[in-house]
Amino acid sequence: MSKLQDLYKAIETLRKNNIPIDDNLSKRLDEAEEQIIRDEILPIIGKNIEPTLRQIQRKMVLVVDYDPSVPISVLMTRKRVITDEAETKKYPLLPIEKPSPTKKQKKHIVVNPQTRLKVTFPDGVVFQDMNATTTFLMAIEKIGPAKVADLGISVDKANFVSKTPSTGSSNASWHQVKDWYVNTHSNTSGKASQLRKISKRLNLNLKIEIVSKHA
Repeated sequence: MSKLQDLYKAIETLRKNNIPIDDNLSKRLDEAEEQIIRDEILPIIGKNIEPTLRQIQRKMVLVVDYDPSVPISVLMTRKRVITDEAETKKYPLLPIEKPSPTKKQKKHIVVNPQTRLKVTFPDGVVFQDMNATTTFLMAIEKIGPAKVADLGISVDKANFVSKTPSTGSSNASWHQVKDWYVNTHSNTSGKASQLRKISKRLNLNLKIEIVSKHA
C-alpha cells in the first residue's frame, strides 16, 4: 500500500471513531497528494498534452475539475481566472529541453535532499514547497521574470531568465514561467544564493531560508 493510501486509511479510521484529524496529518496528506501531481501528472502534461496545445496560438485557461466521485471534467475560458493566492498553488511543467540521444548526459547529484527552500515576501506571502525548484519558480514569477532578466544573472554561461532558452549547455534545465524561461540548474543552496542576489539588487527585502523538509 502506498504512503498516500496509508494516509487515506488512517483518516478514514479516525472519522469512523469520531476522532479529530490533527493538522500534522492533514499536512502530510496535502504533501503526498501534491507529490503525485508533481511526479506523475505534470510529466504527462509536459510530454503528451503541451505539444498538442502548442497548435493553439491564442491564450486560454483550462481548469481541471476533479471530484473522485464523478467523471473528470475540463473547463475552458478565454478570461483570466482570479484565484485566492493564499490557497492556490501553481506547478511549473518539467524542463522543456530534451536531452540529445547521442550526447552523454552528466549524472545529476542531489545535495542534501532533506532540505527545502523557503521564501518570505514583505507582504506576507510565503513560498515553501517540498520541491526547491517549485518554490524558486514561484518566487521568480511573483518578482517578475522581466525584472530578473534585466539583471543579467548568469547560470551555465547564459542569462538564467530568458525569452528564448539557450541550448549552449547540456546541463541546463529550463522551465517556462509565463512568457519566459528559467534555468533551474542549481542545488537548493545555489537557488537561495540567486534569490538573495536578486533581492539585494532589486531592494525586495526578501527573507530566504533553507529549512528542513520536516519543519
